[in-house]
Amino acid sequence: MFSIIFVLSLAAIFFSARTLAAADNSEPHQEDTHNDNHDDTQHQTPQDDAQTPEGGYDLSKDPNVAEINELKAKAMAGDMEATFQLGKKFLLASYYTQAFQYFYQAARAGHLMACYYVGVCYIESFGTAKSKQNAILWLQKAANEGLAEAQLLLGSALLEDAPDALDINTALKWIEMAASQGLPRAKYFLGMANLGLHDEHVDIKKALSLFAEGADQGDVLCQVALANIYYDSKLDAFFPEGVIAFEKSFHYYKLAAEQDNPEAMFYLARQYHLGQGVEQNQQEALKWYQKAAEKKYPDALYIMGKTYEFGDGVEPDMEKALQYYRQGADFGSTDSQLALGRIYIEGQLIEKNQEEAIKWLTKAAQRKVPEAQYELGQIYEQGDGVEKDLSKAAWWYLKAAESGYGEAQYKIATCYRKGLGVPRDQARALTWFNVASSNNVAEAQLELGTSYLLGRGVPEDHKLAYELFTKASEANNPFAQYNLGLCYELGMGVEIDTEKALELYLKSADQGCEKAINRHKILTDVKNT
Repeated sequence: MFSIIFVLSLAAIFFSARTLAAADNSEPHQEDTHNDNHDDTQHQTPQDDAQTPEGGYDLSKDPNVAEINELKAKAMAGDMEATFQLGKKFLLASYYTQAFQYFYQAARAGHLMACYYVGVCYIESFGTAKSKQNAILWLQKAANEGLAEAQLLLGSALLEDAPDALDINTALKWIEMAASQGLPRAKYFLGMANLGLHDEHVDIKKALSLFAEGADQGDVLCQVALANIYYDSKLDAFFPEGVIAFEKSFHYYKLAAEQDNPEAMFYLARQYHLGQGVEQNQQEALKWYQKAAEKKYPDALYIMGKTYEFGDGVEPDMEKALQYYRQGADFGSTDSQLALGRIYIEGQLIEKNQEEAIKWLTKAAQRKVPEAQYELGQIYEQGDGVEKDLSKAAWWYLKAAESGYGEAQYKIATCYRKGLGVPRDQARALTWFNVASSNNVAEAQLELGTSYLLGRGVPEDHKLAYELFTKASEANNPFAQYNLGLCYELGMGVEIDTEKALELYLKSADQGCEKAINRHKILTDVKNT
């Protein structure tokens, strides 16, 4: 429905383990004083960490060692809030085993936030084996007691595995409970569900309303989602009253970008770059692309690579360009992977390196980038730096062709016609020539036109040949211009027009076509006799 696809993710929840652990200034949650006898698995009670085993947390190096020791003393005296706070300290320090042990001890004593964190640990495998089932058990305990954070995570966990409408509705009810308590991230998840997670819940207006509420509360994902919707070009049907979409998207991208969201930084930069909803400003665009790149946002790393490669607003710097491209490639940018492959193939800006070229092109090709698949096909066809392998060449051409890449469609058609790396198959060849021709590949139009002109594998059809040669000639293909000249000279599929034939021969001759040079001379001599 929308060109921008949203995906629900447990990792997107605002009350993530690290975020909540850092919020030490929040009011402590009330503890449930009754003991919980639930035992999903056996765990050791946290031990004194003054003498830590290898890989443990060395308290002596912690700048807050006095505070931690005080918490430890309270925890040993049975203070479950202190036990819970110790879990958060260990979590922030990335000592997950100790963190889980303290959370588990507090959770068994009925501490609701500790129950939530135990659920998080089971989902993220922090200090314990991943277990969705155990996570749901602990989250339900806190959710039933009204803890909004647990309701949200529980609903989201259930939603991931919901097999039917009943289970979906159950999951959404938990998220709705969290939203009714004012939890902005819950509004994000509800909005996402209303964008079409399941057909029966599609309600664009409701999604917008939920995102707007969450955005006004400062939820960065709601701001990004709202900006994405406003930026999308298909909004008119949902806003008959009229909305200045780009201005709206700019507003929300900026809010989210100022909260250090890298996706928002990137799209804010794009709007500055293109002047969408804001006055065009390349300096501001570069600033926000740079910020997003610093956050390792893959698309921004690619843009910064291009910026330094081509000197767009900066001094060209190939070393910096390669640095950005490599980072982008490492972080999954297929554009960066393709750019690196091409740079190493060409060997103009840096030393040619076929091994590196194949490495990066293969990464992009395996992620179904047709340009990379086509480039690999050419490398194996030509044996450029590798052993020539027509079978591999044809395989990559076919992959790119199936992805809609016109040049590859022409190449695989040629492979089938000539039996290069694949069995000779004229029917398949003709099919791919037709597909490539429909994609305005001049070489395919020329080949197909010649087939119809000569009746080669197809019924002879001079009119269709003339039409195909005309299309290829408009792309300035010299051989198509020569063949079209023949059509005008001999009246094949069109009325005889000697002047038009001479004009076409001359255009073809100017591009070095020997047949056109000779034909132009012969026809000129005939005309002058």
